[in-house]
Amino acid sequence: MDECQPLAWAVHALYADFREELEVDIQRAEDEDNSNGRKIGALRARLEAMPEEPFDGASKWLLGLTTTEFETRIVSSIQVWFAEPPDWSFEDDYLMESGTAQGAALEFFRSMDAPSVDLLGVDIVEGEHPGSTYYAAELRGDIEVANCAAEAAGLGVRFVKG
Repeated sequence: MDECQPLAWAVHALYADFREELEVDIQRAEDEDNSNGRKIGALRARLEAMPEEPFDGASKWLLGLTTTEFETRIVSSIQVWFAEPPDWSFEDDYLMESGTAQGAALEFFRSMDAPSVDLLGVDIVEGEHPGSTYYAAELRGDIEVANCAAEAAGLGVRFVKG
């Protein structure tokens, strides 16, 4: 969460949902039976320990969850979040350039010496035109030719059709 703001937002939403569920549980317990003061007291104590602002309470809340609560409330939801593509209209400013397959490939080929990149037939594209935000490493030639060149030169890279 400290390194990925969009992930923090996802966890903060889970935290807010949990707080709302606690409030509903308290109201339901009060409506059902006033003699259940111990349960209501425990629910209120848990709610009071959780600041309203997720930024102020989510980390502590996560650390206080039982293993079962963490697995059922957090893991499954975050796995779904990770499986979805980024929301580029809100999250792109927070994602590292190398955080995508395209960005990772770009960083890989940027770190390679220029003669090896040329041998493979890879072009580093840093904007297609002035003002462009397109940055990528593109294989301009045939995959088989590039793979043969990489093998002959002892380079630890192979290309596959996507």
